[in-house]
Amino acid sequence: MEESRADFGSITGDERLTADEMDNKRSQAMAYEYLCHLEEAKQWMEYCLQEELPPSTELEESLRNGVSLAKLGHYFASEVVPVRKIYDKDLKRFQQRGLHFKHTDNINRWFRAMEHVGVPMIFYPETTDIYDRKNMPRTIYCLHALSLFLFKLGKAPQMKDLYGIAEFTEEQVTIMQTELEKYGIQLPQFNKIGGILANEMSVDEASLHAAVIAINEALEAGDVAATCSALLNPQAHLEGVNEGNAESYQERLLQHKRAKVEASQNKNKDKSMDEEAIADRDMYEELLTHAELQGNLSKINVDVKLETLNVLLRGEDVEAASLVAILKELGIANVEEGNETWYRHQLIQDLDAKKVQDPENDSVLLVKEEIQSSVTNANQLAVKHRFRKSTVANINTLLSEDGDIDADKLMKFLLDPEAGFPEVFPDFPAVHFNELLKARHEKGSELTHDEIAALLPRLNALARLNKELVAGDVSQIWVAAQQPELGLEHLDDNFRTRICDALVEEKKNHEYLNIDQVQGKIDCVNAEIAVELARVEGVNELNDALDGSDVDAMLKALQNPTLKLENVDSANITHYIRLMKKKKDAKRTAEEEQAPALWIDEIQETLDSTNQQTKVALKQASAVAAVNMAIEDSDWEQSYEMLKHPDLAITALTFECGSTYYDQFKVVKEDKITEGKGETDWVMYKTREGDDYYFNIDTLDGTWDQPEQFNPDTIQLSKEEIQSVVNDVSAAYDRCQWYKDNENQIVKLQSFGRMCIAKRRYNERKNFMDNQLPAIVTIQSAWRGHVQRKKFAERIKHLQENTQAVVTIQKFVRMWKLRRAFLNRLDYLKDQNKSIVKLQAWFRSNKARHDYKTLIGVENPPLPVVRRFVHLLDQRATDFAEEIELQELKKSVIQRIKGNNDHEKALNTMDIKIGLLVKNRISLQDVINHSHNLRKKQAKDIAAGGDGGGMATGLKALNKANRARLEAYQHLFYMLQTNPTYFGKLIFKMPVGRSTDFMQQVIFAVYNYASNSREEYLLLKLFRTALQEEIDFIAGEDPGSKVDKVKEIATGNPLVIKMVVSFNRGAKGNSSLRQILAPQVSEVLKKKSVINTSPIEIYKAWISQREMETGEASDLPYNVTTEQAYAHKEVISRMQDSLNQLRQATDGFMNAICNNIDQIPYGLRYIAKCLRNLLSTKFPETPDEEVLKMVGNLIYYRFINPAIISPDVFDIIDVTAGNTTLNTDQRRNLGSIAKVLQFASTGKSFVDDHSHMDPINQYMKEAYERFKTFFKAVCDVPEPEEKHNMDEFSDAVLLVKPVIFISLKEVVDTHKLLVEHEEEIAPDGNDPLHDMLEELGDVPDYSTLLGTSHHHHRSSPNRSDSKKENHQAGSSEGDKSGAGNNDKNQDNEAIKAEISLTLASRVEVQEDDDSDVKNLLLRTKRMVIDIIRIQGKENLKLVLDTTATDEQEDLHMANISKLENQKRELDEKENKKDEESVLKTRSLLNENKLPLEDMKRRVLRNLEKLETHQIVSQEDNYQSIVNMIARDIRNQRRYRQRRKQELSKLMQNEERLEQKSKSLEEQSEYFNQYIKSCLSSLTAKSKQQKKKKKKAMTIKYTAMELYRKKIVLEVEGLDQSKFRDVLFEISQNDDDAGKFVVAAKFCGLNMDKVTVVFQDLLQLQYEGVNHMKMFEGRARVNVNLLIFLLNKKFFGK
Repeated sequence: MEESRADFGSITGDERLTADEMDNKRSQAMAYEYLCHLEEAKQWMEYCLQEELPPSTELEESLRNGVSLAKLGHYFASEVVPVRKIYDKDLKRFQQRGLHFKHTDNINRWFRAMEHVGVPMIFYPETTDIYDRKNMPRTIYCLHALSLFLFKLGKAPQMKDLYGIAEFTEEQVTIMQTELEKYGIQLPQFNKIGGILANEMSVDEASLHAAVIAINEALEAGDVAATCSALLNPQAHLEGVNEGNAESYQERLLQHKRAKVEASQNKNKDKSMDEEAIADRDMYEELLTHAELQGNLSKINVDVKLETLNVLLRGEDVEAASLVAILKELGIANVEEGNETWYRHQLIQDLDAKKVQDPENDSVLLVKEEIQSSVTNANQLAVKHRFRKSTVANINTLLSEDGDIDADKLMKFLLDPEAGFPEVFPDFPAVHFNELLKARHEKGSELTHDEIAALLPRLNALARLNKELVAGDVSQIWVAAQQPELGLEHLDDNFRTRICDALVEEKKNHEYLNIDQVQGKIDCVNAEIAVELARVEGVNELNDALDGSDVDAMLKALQNPTLKLENVDSANITHYIRLMKKKKDAKRTAEEEQAPALWIDEIQETLDSTNQQTKVALKQASAVAAVNMAIEDSDWEQSYEMLKHPDLAITALTFECGSTYYDQFKVVKEDKITEGKGETDWVMYKTREGDDYYFNIDTLDGTWDQPEQFNPDTIQLSKEEIQSVVNDVSAAYDRCQWYKDNENQIVKLQSFGRMCIAKRRYNERKNFMDNQLPAIVTIQSAWRGHVQRKKFAERIKHLQENTQAVVTIQKFVRMWKLRRAFLNRLDYLKDQNKSIVKLQAWFRSNKARHDYKTLIGVENPPLPVVRRFVHLLDQRATDFAEEIELQELKKSVIQRIKGNNDHEKALNTMDIKIGLLVKNRISLQDVINHSHNLRKKQAKDIAAGGDGGGMATGLKALNKANRARLEAYQHLFYMLQTNPTYFGKLIFKMPVGRSTDFMQQVIFAVYNYASNSREEYLLLKLFRTALQEEIDFIAGEDPGSKVDKVKEIATGNPLVIKMVVSFNRGAKGNSSLRQILAPQVSEVLKKKSVINTSPIEIYKAWISQREMETGEASDLPYNVTTEQAYAHKEVISRMQDSLNQLRQATDGFMNAICNNIDQIPYGLRYIAKCLRNLLSTKFPETPDEEVLKMVGNLIYYRFINPAIISPDVFDIIDVTAGNTTLNTDQRRNLGSIAKVLQFASTGKSFVDDHSHMDPINQYMKEAYERFKTFFKAVCDVPEPEEKHNMDEFSDAVLLVKPVIFISLKEVVDTHKLLVEHEEEIAPDGNDPLHDMLEELGDVPDYSTLLGTSHHHHRSSPNRSDSKKENHQAGSSEGDKSGAGNNDKNQDNEAIKAEISLTLASRVEVQEDDDSDVKNLLLRTKRMVIDIIRIQGKENLKLVLDTTATDEQEDLHMANISKLENQKRELDEKENKKDEESVLKTRSLLNENKLPLEDMKRRVLRNLEKLETHQIVSQEDNYQSIVNMIARDIRNQRRYRQRRKQELSKLMQNEERLEQKSKSLEEQSEYFNQYIKSCLSSLTAKSKQQKKKKKKAMTIKYTAMELYRKKIVLEVEGLDQSKFRDVLFEISQNDDDAGKFVVAAKFCGLNMDKVTVVFQDLLQLQYEGVNHMKMFEGRARVNVNLLIFLLNKKFFGK
């Protein structure tokens, strides 16, 4: 059903209406009028933009994104609003995601466009009026004013008045009425726009209005002369008045005025107009305004000129000057002299086309826009024509006899799109040049554009064919040859390959082939193919004859002249047939064809082969016959000469055997005669090919056919028989000769045989001797013993006879020699004592320095040098003491960090609660409870300062199950700590908030807050892995990627960046920031002056100062714009002073930051380096400058900038509890400095709204360059492996196993998260994490880890049932379960208490297991160290090859005993067993207890295994392992130095943490004092409250009342008309004043009841939550207004 049009025009009639009905009618009429204005604006914008806009009812919403407004700005000010700067011009962003803040840029560009054309500022709406839809009528009002203003300027048509014309449904009008009432917006007075525009002109308003009124009166009078005179009045300020158009002015202006009067009367005829309303009417409602007069005059002038132009075009003779003059008068752009003909032709053409569209209208005219389009098209056509003409002339010049032969230049002319030639194939320019040159010569004159264009298709086809001929692709050549433009004939597709190949060969001989050459070659190939077809027919006939074995037909076929076969001999026809059949059979076998055919080449080859075989057979037969005849002649020499005949080809002939050959031949012949064979005329011979050939001995003729009288039994010797005889005789002769020639070798062979026999006998004798060796040795030793005993007895006998003399001589000689040497040496040393001492000292020191430099500076230090310093690897008592002290300090620091963090969070919560208390004066009990909890936590922290002495329970209980679980957790956390992949993936599988908590609670605890180099190194590896995981999330291509572009690092909030900054804000990072920024911050705080960069605030301060100094009110306005404030010299002067101060202070901070780059924590710098490298890899096309901005975002914006803004928060300056040292001016100064530094770090300048800060923009550019250098230097840091001197063997040589301090709750939470995300963080099925989690089993409950399950089980057998009952009973039975609650609280505290886990690798390799290369290498190094302590050589190989002496063996065993004693003493001193000791001393393995020689053999075996893994090499004497020991010596020294540094740093950190703890305790005490005062006040009032205590008050409101108060926003499923039936009762809890019971009733029936905790409401208010849901989400209420109601009604606030 069609909706009826709404009628709201009459609010007065015969019927009497009530006041409400009249108001409703009036508001509906106003809504209709506003809808008409919307439709007017819509139609006007559609005309200007030439695109369709949404319906007028949706126009307001569509304007919010500013796209249509920006396009409108481009329409009338394109130089101010270019299309490319319109944001989201295609509305894709708006349609997908709705409004974005950048849409406001479009609105601002529309404002700037209106400013550019001079629209008065009084009409401008605010940006929020449009973007937030706060005042859309103001925007529509501005569009109407803009339309009239542009109409005045002649840039746009005037907006139509659609009041009474536009139609809207009642529903649309009602909706608009509701909207206007909802926002309470007063509609602007659209009818006063013209008057306001006139008032805004900088002229005498009274004179202007008088002149405009006179014009309107003259129009009504109908006097053309008077009207013209009034228009020409200078006071009217009208431009372009032409007296010649006076009648048109009178007619058109009067028509427009009467239309306006009629529209005004239509609007007001049904309105009740009282006297005040009539007086308030604008005079211009029925008069033409100045803007309308000017706009209509301009339009009339244009229309008159258009009519003149159209009349001129209808005439046959048009003067060029007149046409150009009219076009220029019309303001047509780009009118050029010389194009008059083109203009006339194009204009007439467009006019005719417009007449065709509207044939019934005889007065069709071209409008200005159409004329402009025609002129533009004509200019383009003229330019094209001139260019074409010039191009054709250049081509003809190039083709002339005097022109240059430049095909490329010709192609450039042809390819020019402005030349207007059809498509040109550019790859073969020579074709076009030569063919066009040929065409020009044939014509004898220059070629025209059309002639060249006609030739180009054929030339393109020819060029394309020549290109394909060069490429050689048959299919492409054939396609190119079939182009119809070429017109080639006789192209048979069956022969296309042959034709194409021929063309390719022909092309090789020419630069290109023209069409005649191509056609000639095609005809030639076709002729050759015809001949070949005839030959193929002949071949087929020959193959048929061959298959039929018809000799005559075969001979005829061979003699066919078309085959052109040569040397056909009819005598050999039989052999021809035989050989051809053999060839055919071979072809059938090879090609597996049933009926193969011989081709012409094969036939000719067979003929030639047959003829050659016939010749060879005839010669051979003749030679054999000659040999037989020579044998018959009894002349052996002649027979031997015949044997040497080459035709016979007998091999192995020897002249010495000539007579023997002859004799043997005679014997063979005689044997044949004996067998009964005789003489015959025909003899058969076998050819080399195995065929039979018959030879006539008498006639010496041969044939392949067997003669009729042939007898095979003949005494004639065949060639085979002759060759056999020759071979036998020659072989016998050669054998005899070989024996003679090799007589010596034969003799040697015989002697070798005899030698073998002798050796065999010797070996038998030797074996006998070996078997009897003991007996032989006994005999020999007995004999030698006898001889030696005899000599010894004789010598002893002689010495015994002269014993005294021998002794005396020996003693005297020894004494004399020793005494003389000793005395001489003693005298010399006494004389040179001082020099010797100095020399020895110098030599020792020099040798030590040289050796140490060699050790640390040489790539391959010698073994003696390493041996000299190997004692440094020994662990001393001080090492163990320092390690223990380091662990204790680390534990203390970590506990203090966690305690301070928890304490600080509790204090922050307390601060919030006290603030809420002060603000609302309620819930004091909750604050007191939190205070008790805080004090209880402090007491617990103090008690936890030392380790308890009780028995270990739970996870650390001494039983097998718990011990196994403890070890499993130690293995698990060791793998999590050393393999960053797991944590790196895990933190991205959780929600963002939970990931942050997980990082702070668990991961930092696992890495001990990076308290030493190892843990800092591992934590940096985790950060690096997590950062790469975040940037390359799902290979960097997944839609869920967190970093899809570089700028999201700055605009987003990447988790890893946040974690890195948070971690580096610890004690170490804050200390760095304090050193860098503290002096500069203190300098700023000392200054009393304020750095103010706001011109408006400076202006206001100046005005206030003047008023205070003079005591008189200033005559200057107080509220001004930035431009107005900046127009005063005093403001400029003060602004310059502030900028100078700002620049000076900023420069100080800049120098402090850039000059203290080494103070920035290494970890932060390394992550910055990783960020730069990862972003450069991820986004290779991004400039390095943009990547450095992201580094700056991390280093400056996230790390340094907050410390500048809030130095008190980041411990840059000292603050005390309850007091702060920063006032508003100081914070403002620091904020201004931070803002400038932030802009400088990102390369921004102060523009647009900050243009007043332009003087420091040059400084900003210089600062930006400094920051870029600074950021590059920040990234210039070594890798963690180099910085911390860590490698894959570092953990294996640690003195102390790593220990972490973590709570049981964190252990269980980590275990649970790993189980939940096991497959995601370890997708590989062989990952060791699966085995560890399987070994741990299910996630244990807290009671299992606490070891309390058995205790509770004994005391309460039905613990689970009682727990359920207590839970159901609630707080009413709380007193009865006090003991259970105490146990629960104790358990909760216990699971949050920290335990220590000594981390160890799960994979424990046995000491004798060589499968682990690392373990094998470590054990080998230990043994090598023990060996080189005792033995020293030039290199390790010599040491291992040298046998140890007994003294060296004893020294080695003494060293082992010494080490055992030291270890025993250390254990006794520490009073700990080896199993419980945390210390990992150098274990005395079984290998290290081996004797020296056995140890060497073990080392050699290990080195061989290591060599197979290419770790060591025998070629360099195992120098690699010596280098490793040298590196260990260097690292041991560095480790000791680093350990001392860590001890010092930990002590300093402990002192700072102690100071912070004291500060927190002071704040806690401050809060406690405040709470005590509150308690005192509460106690003082308690008696009065008891006396005045009365029944709790209950307040009642209907839902409608609360809806009007904006407290209840909506009730789900309930219409607003039903709100009166819903009653809410709000009462205060008797026991707790902070709780309220809200009961809901519907029509008197109880529906639901909820308890509202006032503290929860305050917490929601603090968190910025405006709305909340109640009654299970069925009602939505305003939190702030609900708090206000409760304060007012229950607390008297």
